[in-house]
Order: sequence, then C-alpha cells, then structure tokens
Amino acid sequence: MKIKLLNSPQTAIARVILEANEELAAQNGSLIAMGQDITVQSSVRRTSDGGGKQTSRGNQIKTMFLNNYRAGENGGEIYLAPALVGNLGHYQLGGRKLIVRQSSYLASDGKVDIFMGYKSAAKKEAYSWLSLVGVGDVLISSFGAMYSLEVNSKQIVNSDHVVAFDNSLKVKQYQELRPWSKRLVPRQEILYEFTGTGTIFCQTHGPRSFAQEVGRQLKPENFKLR
Repeated sequence: MKIKLLNSPQTAIARVILEANEELAAQNGSLIAMGQDITVQSSVRRTSDGGGKQTSRGNQIKTMFLNNYRAGENGGEIYLAPALVGNLGHYQLGGRKLIVRQSSYLASDGKVDIFMGYKSAAKKEAYSWLSLVGVGDVLISSFGAMYSLEVNSKQIVNSDHVVAFDNSLKVKQYQELRPWSKRLVPRQEILYEFTGTGTIFCQTHGPRSFAQEVGRQLKPENFKLR
C-alpha cells in the first residue's frame, strides 16, 4: 500500500494505491473515485456499554459506518477526502494504539483493528473517540491545519482541537472553561490534561465552534430584506 497526499495542506485529498488483494477501511462518504477492479463492502462498528443514544432496553448504542475496499489481482487506486476542509496526516501504526477522534478518522489498513470508545476521556466525549490497534497505515484529517505537540510531562489542550493522540499518554478532563455566565454563553469548552510521554495531533479550527457560529449566522434575523 502506498499513500500520497495531494493538495496539502489547504484542501488535502489522499491517493491510496493498493496492491493485489490489499484492503482498506474508510469513513463512509469519503470516497471521491476508485479503480474498476476494486470491490466495496459496508460494515458497522457499534458500542453498547455507556455511550451514544438510549434504546428501548436501556442500553447505550453508538454506530459508525465504514466502507471496506479490496483490490483485485491487478491492484488499484482510491481517492479519498474528509468531510471538512483541511489537511491530512499519514500515521504508521507499528503495533501501538492510536486514539483518534471519530470525525477525524479517514481510513486505515484493513489489518488495523478499530474499536469504538475511549473511557479515559471526558465522560461527555467518551464515545467520540476510536481506538486503533495493529500494524499498518492510518489516515487522519484536521479541520484547518494540523500540527503536533510533543508531551514530556503535562499538556492542557482544548478538546475541540484534538485530532488524535498516542495511547502512551494518560488523559483526563481538566475542567470546563466557562469564563462567562451560562446564560450568556451556554456552551462550555472542555479541556483535557495529558500526562506522560507521547504525541498529540491538533487542528487549528474547532468543528463545534464553527458549527455554533454557522448556526448563529443562520438565524432569521440575519436574513431580513432591506
């Protein structure tokens, strides 16, 4: 498997060249184009132990849809892009575990196992994360530019800007940052405290903050005819 990142860093897309019978798992909806000798099967990842929506039986379930691409005898190529405009990162998973925000996951080698949930994070966000385990290539995406923070002891980061981090790091919720009253600013910012040694991959823009601003601008009073 060979991966080339194109149009980086502003509007990055990935060109993945598969050899014969190689497999690639990718986020549903990320496909731009693929060769004719590639077959596709859909799969579902679910968790039912504490995160997601409530069912009639009282269990908590969150679902993630993936497309699994398999090259034929002649190999093939696939073009992928994330949902949000920004950059891509190519990570080589060498038997360690990488924790990735679900919305930042783009694709991974078919040999990499994908598990939903990361309970050491803030309870409100425990099932916003994926645990990737195994050996192979991983593609992650950022909203805006991507950069890395090397942690040697302690680092505090706004959770909305975290794309992924090494499992060697311990993480807990630091506090909810609310400098203004809840009445004026109803949405709080969640901060993570990372300790240990490892790498945090961050993004320059926060998707939730962006969505909040778009929602504010779409209010009817902003579209009055003059």
